[in-house]
Amino acid sequence: MEIPAPSCDYAHRQDIQMRFADADLFGHVNNAVIMQYFDQGKLGYFRAVMGDDFDMRGIALVVVNTNCNFYAPVFLDEQVAVLSGTAHIGEKSLRLEQRLVSSTGDVKAICTTVMVGFDPATSTSAPIAPLWRERLEISQKAARKD
Repeated sequence: MEIPAPSCDYAHRQDIQMRFADADLFGHVNNAVIMQYFDQGKLGYFRAVMGDDFDMRGIALVVVNTNCNFYAPVFLDEQVAVLSGTAHIGEKSLRLEQRLVSSTGDVKAICTTVMVGFDPATSTSAPIAPLWRERLEISQKAARKD
């Protein structure tokens, strides 16, 4: 399978510390564990984007769709990192793109996640909070300059 070009500039890199339990007897990391790596990358990205304004309780975004393509196996003795960026920001939704890459630059997997603004008081979709929108746009502009 051909690896597609990135659909955005990656604004954040999260090095992943693998655990012994991440792999099977052959040292191969399970695909479900790789999805947890993408979650670690997402959390690191949001912390970096929001800085001191980051508060887990204040995240008014929910995941509505996740797609992942796996291109190469990940082994326990490899060093990997998750690259994250915002590919699109709409009024009520955004699309993140993430890549799991080895220290040699090999793409192991690509994950796209659609998140929707959410109002917990009404349990309905809502516009993305202005501060989140502003910070995500700033991070993407900075990534394009690098």
